Amino acid sequence: MSIENELIEFLEKRIKNSADKSRNIEIIAYYYGFRDAAWPTLEETAKRFGVGTRERIRQILNEKFRDFVSPNDLPSTKEFIELISGERFWIASDLEKKLSESSLVSENFSIKGILNLIEDLSLECGFEIYTPELDKTSRNSLDLYENNFLIHRTEIKEIKKKLKKAQNLPGRCGIANLNYIKNELSSYYELIAELIAELIANSHASWVMKYSDNFWYIYENRENTIVKRYFP
Repeated sequence: MSIENELIEFLEKRIKNSADKSRNIEIIAYYYGFRDAAWPTLEETAKRFGVGTRERIRQILNEKFRDFVSPNDLPSTKEFIELISGERFWIASDLEKKLSESSLVSENFSIKGILNLIEDLSLECGFEIYTPELDKTSRNSLDLYENNFLIHRTEIKEIKKKLKKAQNLPGRCGIANLNYIKNELSSYYELIAELIAELIANSHASWVMKYSDNFWYIYENRENTIVKRYFP
């Protein structure tokens, strides 16, 4: 059963019948990204369903769901954690494809919404969503890039170091090739090179060209030998 269907089934059983039951179930599903918003605020949710205030939405989430749900009530969330934990990092689009091929999601879902749900279940996932610049995504930045990246907290420090090394190459070399730092990445290279390349390619400030086994790139917002020579 998908996480969404499991959530709805749980709410159907646990919320007492009332005139607002269906609406409250929709509010909870919407808040966790199973409708048409990836990461809605309490205010946006209140406006969408016409319930008045953000505090009223918080009350509904707590009283109808958070205060009595346990991780065992939604076992599909544990399957999600098991799936995502099979890798140390994910390109968001790859994870979305993997999830869509599984039985864990239906047509409409948000990875951030599922992570929020897992957090509210007090389960430990260990992954955060980052922009191509490796900043934690905010509601404002979540949709700014073609791809975001899910990286485990234990990996982010090392990946930031490798990305910074790659970002600094064009300043010295003009157009840089990711192979220039292959030796520095050592045995970690094959695993991390694809991620570093995707981070660079998805940055709004980069230009890239892939040819054979080479990944050439430049950062247009940084001083480098090419920009300095031809665009003084």
